Amino acid sequence: MKRGFTLLEMLVVLVVISVAMAVVFAGVSALSGRAALRDTARRSVALLQYARSLAVASKTPQTVVFDARRRTVSLAGKRLENEAEIARAVMLDADMRLWDLDGPMLKVVRPQDRDTLSIIFGHLGTSSGGSCVIRSGPFGLRIACDILTGDVTVAEVEYESMDWPPADADLFCGGAIERR
Repeated sequence: MKRGFTLLEMLVVLVVISVAMAVVFAGVSALSGRAALRDTARRSVALLQYARSLAVASKTPQTVVFDARRRTVSLAGKRLENEAEIARAVMLDADMRLWDLDGPMLKVVRPQDRDTLSIIFGHLGTSSGGSCVIRSGPFGLRIACDILTGDVTVAEVEYESMDWPPADADLFCGGAIERR
């Protein structure tokens, strides 16, 4: 009686292990993408709260700019010269986009500037208001700033389409898709 495994049995085991590893890797990859999205939203909210606190403490308006083209969230007028200011600016990962920018400040700017959203905090803690979605694939987190209180909220947004960015878009401008 011979002992051992045939070559066919060994190949079947290797295929089963490969499939199992692929499934686990895909699940871990999706979780890490969502975690990175949540971390970016958390840092953006912290920057908004910092700007509000700074406006109240210094009694001067502070502006946070969401720039869809540069994929950044930063304090306006701050030069990113020292490590503290660089740490406060939020740079989006390569697969993330600012989407669906909305706010009163968008209504008064030039059309070519629709890819930036400015939220201004006053010395009483109020804000100009606005919202945007930080999106990665079908997942997104909407960050909204209340006009009266300056409070910042985050809500999950799921998109039906996995197509990201939209294949038929000629120009992406902060959520506005222009078709030519």
